[in-house]
Amino acid sequence: MEMWLCMKRALNTADRYREKFEDSRVKIAEAGKAIQDADRLAEENVAKIAELSSRLAAAEVAMVEAKEAKAAVETAMEAAEQSRAKEVQQAKEKVVADY
Repeated sequence: MEMWLCMKRALNTADRYREKFEDSRVKIAEAGKAIQDADRLAEENVAKIAELSSRLAAAEVAMVEAKEAKAAVETAMEAAEQSRAKEVQQAKEKVVADY
């Protein structure tokens, strides 16, 4: 009877360890899947970062071009104002001379 009891205890213990082993295998598989998902997301983020970096570079180029265009417009406006002021001054001088 003692032998049978020892055998039953050993089998029960083996069953408990087998269940723990199976549970651990499931947890390891889940962790592996989580790692793969995280790796995939990291790769997607790298692609998004590269795309955003290229967009940022294009935006910076556009901003520089806009600043250059603004400077050109301001220069042209200053030249137009000076020209207009010169025309007004000449017109004044002519009116004074004609008077």
